[in-house]
Amino acid sequence: MRLPFLTLTILLSVITLAARSFGSDADQQGSELERARHQREQPAQSATPPDAVEQAPYNLGHAIFNGTYKFRKTNVNHVPEKAHRLGILQPGLPEAEQKHFNPRELAGHLNDREMNALEYYIRVKYDKYVTVAPSWAKEEPPIKVINSR
Repeated sequence: MRLPFLTLTILLSVITLAARSFGSDADQQGSELERARHQREQPAQSATPPDAVEQAPYNLGHAIFNGTYKFRKTNVNHVPEKAHRLGILQPGLPEAEQKHFNPRELAGHLNDREMNALEYYIRVKYDKYVTVAPSWAKEEPPIKVINSR
C-alpha cells in the first residue's frame, strides 16, 4: 500500500514541476516574441545624430537655389570669389541641379549674406562645402552647421 502512494506522490511532483517549467518557457517565449515585434515597429535610428538646422538661412538659401528669391538692388562685391566658390560646389550637386545652376550669373546678384545662406543650404542639403573661409567672413561670418550631440 505504501508503494502505490509513494509512486503517486512522486508522479504528481514530477508533473507539477514539468507544468511549472513549461508555463515559464511559454511566458518567456511570449515575451521574446513581443520584444521582437516591438523592435520591428521602431524606426531605424541613424548612427549619427541629425544636425540642427537654422531655419532662416536655410530657407533663404533654398529660395535662392530654387530661383524663387527676388534679388534686391544692393551692393554686390567679391563677385569673382563668389563665382569661384559656386564653381567648386557645382560638381557636387545632382546632375539635374547642375543644369540650372549658373555660378557666374548667380555670383553677380548675391550679396555676402545671401551667398552665406546659399552655401549653408548646399552644405545641409547635399553635404558639399568649401573648406576655406570667404574673404568677407569678418564682416558677414558664414553660418555654422551645429551638430546636436
